[in-house]
Amino acid sequence: MSYISVVIFVRNEINNLITAINSIKNIAAEIIIISSNDNKDISIIADKYGGKLIFGKWRNDQQQKLIAEKSSENNWLLVLESNEELSYELQDEIEYIFADKKQDRYSAYIIPFRSLVKDKMQPRFFAPVSKLLRLYDKTKNMSKKINNSYELNGIAYQRLGNDNIKYKFKRFCTMVKSCFF
Repeated sequence: MSYISVVIFVRNEINNLITAINSIKNIAAEIIIISSNDNKDISIIADKYGGKLIFGKWRNDQQQKLIAEKSSENNWLLVLESNEELSYELQDEIEYIFADKKQDRYSAYIIPFRSLVKDKMQPRFFAPVSKLLRLYDKTKNMSKKINNSYELNGIAYQRLGNDNIKYKFKRFCTMVKSCFF
């Protein structure tokens, strides 16, 4: 039995939301969808898959995680964006860890990410890292440096279409500009 609340952030990409949900439904005790768009389609998808839907203005990643932590019933959170999905190997690995109640050996788990563009694996575009801390125990103080984490072997995929690549490129250029100019 899983004790994971899966949080899916939806900003400007709902096309892959069902794929994201299907990749976590076997390991999730609870699905929370946090959306900045009051979209009827998102409501229908949340209802169909038994997800809890929260609407609100997008602030930043940290603020959205705090909303998720307060809204979740479980201590363990897996945080994804709507265009991300877990590989079968990663699903099995997480399920194994939680089935044997081994999850508390670490306070967080690091997940390797790969980008898919037209179903071909690519390096993660405009991202400083390809390994992200996305599965963690919310009862631990996550604001301090984590020295008790474990890197999982399975990978997660981030699906990128042309619009998403343009958005990430624009955001990346804005960050670089603010740092150097």
